Amino acid sequence: MTTARRRSNPPLQPVGLPGSKPGRADMHHYTVVFKGSAAKENTGKEAAGRAAFVNERVRKTANDLESLRALVTREHLQGELGGFGEPTAFGMVELVATPRLAARIERAARVKAVIAE
Repeated sequence: MTTARRRSNPPLQPVGLPGSKPGRADMHHYTVVFKGSAAKENTGKEAAGRAAFVNERVRKTANDLESLRALVTREHLQGELGGFGEPTAFGMVELVATPRLAARIERAARVKAVIAE
């Protein structure tokens, strides 16, 4: 008499970011730090300008190099609250992207640094 083999469940896959493709392990969290007046101003117009700058850079890069993707950009306007997606400080934008895209953004004149988290 033979016994039926139990079918084991497949290993769990890590949950990706919204909109990410399964198995995309090359995405990292970065904080883009601006310099000059872009970093000092904390009004809605300047804050929107920082986010628009990063989004435009991401869009241009994605058009040029299809292998690069940035999934999330968030503008941070308040003091440290902790946690991903929460405000960190003015003059910064949170970004989830490939290391190659982060390096391209860091070379922009308005950007002081791109910090890997």
